Amino acid sequence: MLTGLNTNYLNGSYESDRDLAIKISEDAKLFNGSNNDGLKFYATRVEDHLVIGYGYDLTVNSVTEFQQDLLAAGVVLTTAQNNTLTATISDYKAGAITATVAANLLSFIDLQNEATASALLTEKVNRFEAEVTATLGVDNIGQSQERAAIVSMTYNGGIGMLGPNLMSAIQKDNRADAWYEIRYGSNGGDPKFQNGIAKRRYYESTLFGLYD
Repeated sequence: MLTGLNTNYLNGSYESDRDLAIKISEDAKLFNGSNNDGLKFYATRVEDHLVIGYGYDLTVNSVTEFQQDLLAAGVVLTTAQNNTLTATISDYKAGAITATVAANLLSFIDLQNEATASALLTEKVNRFEAEVTATLGVDNIGQSQERAAIVSMTYNGGIGMLGPNLMSAIQKDNRADAWYEIRYGSNGGDPKFQNGIAKRRYYESTLFGLYD
């Protein structure tokens, strides 16, 4: 199991460091207040995913979970709006409409401000933590900056990012190999967005740390 874990939090707590890592990686402009477009649904440029806030992706997340998280973040929809949301996402996932059309139909959902987008992220990522814990198993690395980096990476790329090479490095307490896997081994995929992914993985590997 990985040792020498870093708990010298940059922002006072594990959750704050974790959420900040995801915010900067997902939408730095929303975080710093220079662009609020992410407060409403939009279609991603490359993969045509339907996203709101800090990477909350309705392409891969369920409507029910989104409704629960939205309510917990303080956004209350009417019965008619919830029905429209459910029908729109159903059509979108069935391929009957594009992400752009779906975003237009759901324009009534507005997070209003960064604080609400942040609350929505926290609801989502707190639930996602359980999946990360289950995957790490006995190699759970606690509330550390190393875990914050891994959660950010898997929040973006899916739990499959905790692949055999990275898991093996963590199990063998080989920090250098784990750092390498995060920084370089997880940059594959469509070349159209490799540069953006590489930039994110550089940031996450730096948070993870080459040295204990």
